[in-house]
Amino acid sequence: MIIQKANKDNLVEILNIYKEAREYMAFNGNKEQWGNNYPPRELIEKDIADGKCYVAIDEKICGVFYFAIEVDPMYNIIEEGEWLNDNQYAVVHRIAVSKNTHNKGIAGKCLDYALEICKNNKIKDLRMDTHKSNLPMQRFLEKKGFLKCGIVFVEDGSERLAYHKII
Repeated sequence: MIIQKANKDNLVEILNIYKEAREYMAFNGNKEQWGNNYPPRELIEKDIADGKCYVAIDEKICGVFYFAIEVDPMYNIIEEGEWLNDNQYAVVHRIAVSKNTHNKGIAGKCLDYALEICKNNKIKDLRMDTHKSNLPMQRFLEKKGFLKCGIVFVEDGSERLAYHKII
């Protein structure tokens, strides 16, 4: 498997994976997190242009995620808890895999790739968030060593469970 930065030629496949992810989440009791059209095409195009969208390729694209070493403004305020520290951190957002690759470790490999980039850049902290209804993602994050730290709010004002891992 290869993980690399996405390019504009990957857009159709990326959009399809996100569509499948929305359907999977809705089927599993989490239709609120991404609704019917998140992430929108324009956001994905911006992520690609900014070099922050990554794809996992195993013959074809089977996973996609956002990764950046940056301060996420949504993480500036955390309620009902606190971050593990105030160190510089990286973020992973919008991780999704194709429906044909569920339970095959693709998301784990994507996250491992992000952790490796962190290590190579001497970043010792990784933060993520998920919807309270996204039980599969919560289990995944906890399995990967993330700790639930509190609640953050995304742009539309809805709550997300905040997770933090010290690398």
